[in-house]
Amino acid sequence: MNMNNRMWNRHKKALLDGVKNSTDSDMRARFTELLVNMVEQEVMVATGEVDADTERPSITEAVMPMSGHLKMQEDFREITEAAMPMLEYLNKHYDPHASAVITEGRVTIIREEVGCPLPVRD
Repeated sequence: MNMNNRMWNRHKKALLDGVKNSTDSDMRARFTELLVNMVEQEVMVATGEVDADTERPSITEAVMPMSGHLKMQEDFREITEAAMPMLEYLNKHYDPHASAVITEGRVTIIREEVGCPLPVRD
C-alpha cells in the first residue's frame, strides 16, 4: 500500500472515530458528511467514473481538514467547561431571563425583560 493510501485510510479512521466519539450532534454530522464524501470518491474511482489521481486529494488535503475539526471540537469542549460555573451562578442568583456577557476585564449581567424577533434579510 503506498503512502497516499495509508494516509487516506488513516483519515477515514479518524473520521470514523469522530463520528463514534463526538458528543456534539453538529460535529458528528460533519464527520459523517466528510466520511460519506470520501467513500463516494472511492466508489467513483473503483467503478472508473473518475481518475484516482485527479479526484482523490493529496495527503495534505486529506489530513488538514481533520485537524481543523479536532481543534474546533476541543475549543467547543473548553468553552463549555469554562462557561459552566457562570451558568451555575446565573441559575442560583437570577432567573432564566438573565444572561452574562464576558469581555476582557468585565462581566455584565443583562436581564431581557421584553424581546421580539424582527425580520432578517437574506
